[in-house]
Amino acid sequence: MCQKLQIFLKENKANFLIKYDSVRENNKYTVMLFDTEKKERIAGGDTNSINETEQNILNDTRSDVDFDGINELFYKIQNSLKKDVDYVLMLSMNYSEEYLDYIIYVDESGNISHNKFDSYKELEDFVGESYG
Repeated sequence: MCQKLQIFLKENKANFLIKYDSVRENNKYTVMLFDTEKKERIAGGDTNSINETEQNILNDTRSDVDFDGINELFYKIQNSLKKDVDYVLMLSMNYSEEYLDYIIYVDESGNISHNKFDSYKELEDFVGESYG
């Protein structure tokens, strides 16, 4: 359920996102930890490897958060999308006023969906029902 990640984001007033862009030729993924107060990236960036970048984030922040839960949801969504069309997928956890928002953004060749959730449980349930 990635509780450590959620606690880390709240304590550090940070956002976390995973994004895939099929149009890019290189570094199709973006994995980033973002400081909402300083309005700057803490760690991460464009990459070809989610796991490698997340390991770098752990090293840079000296934290022991677990990305497995959020990665599982991301891959579940990604695996359900059509592979024969260009698409952008973003899954983010965003800090705002002492709580977190959870957002799924999908753009499949102009067919755009944007879903926002107030809890990780709502996000998890939606992904299970819609992309399971």
